[in-house]
Amino acid sequence: MLRPMPTTALLILSLIPLSAAAAALHHQGVVAVKGERFTGTGAFRFALIDGSTGVYRWTSDGSAVSDPDAPTDPVSLTVINGVYNVLLGEATLANMTAIPDSLFAETADLRLRVWFDDNAGNGTHALTPDLAITPAPFANVAANAQRLVVPGTADTAVAAADNGTVTVASGDLTVTSGDVTVAAGNVTIQGDLGVTGTFLNFAISLPYTAQRSASGAANTNMSLVADSFCALTLQDVAGLGADDSANCWVHVVGGRWVLTATLDEDFTDSGAVVCQAACFIFGE
Repeated sequence: MLRPMPTTALLILSLIPLSAAAAALHHQGVVAVKGERFTGTGAFRFALIDGSTGVYRWTSDGSAVSDPDAPTDPVSLTVINGVYNVLLGEATLANMTAIPDSLFAETADLRLRVWFDDNAGNGTHALTPDLAITPAPFANVAANAQRLVVPGTADTAVAAADNGTVTVASGDLTVTSGDVTVAAGNVTIQGDLGVTGTFLNFAISLPYTAQRSASGAANTNMSLVADSFCALTLQDVAGLGADDSANCWVHVVGGRWVLTATLDEDFTDSGAVVCQAACFIFGE
């Protein structure tokens, strides 16, 4: 009869990232037949099982079998003095399918079950008990915590670099509750910034407008310098001749921010310049 070695035969069980969505589990073990360490080509079958439910989460050949049945097609491995090595999830091996990387985060009590056949008429037998996946393989999950994918794809949605930079590749970043804090450094926005409600410690004013359709300057008083910082947000010019010039600028006059729109003194066309600015009001 076939007698597998006990679970102490497990020598190595470690996770190796293969790609953004798949990983391989390096497994090394020992088998014996009739008390003697086996040497030759063995037929192995493997499954990753939810230890709390007995449900097969992955089978080596991808067959849809359930407890206690073994996967349908075996993986042929060379065994020397009882010792075998295999990279579970390495899809280049015959009858081996990839292991989804998400499996290690989705199943808290994940176990490996191994079946062995010596190809000498002793049949296929399971090595018992199932082998618990130790915390070491889950290190890859921590690595993937630096990267969130678009559901149903391997495309990166949010990535965190080693220097702490967080990049949102596409879509929207939504915070439903709590605060977003930048302890140091800058926040750079390429595109539009839409704000609903009030920022922590400051608010953004509605746009201030200064418009000029004749030569000279038009000024609009904005916020106090001590309470805010104001900046130009829009310059719109229409109907100017080739020799005409128009400007928008934000400056400080008498302790207040002022938005100014100007057209040159020789302006005689029917154009106009429209300037807009907004202020960050602190302490609100």
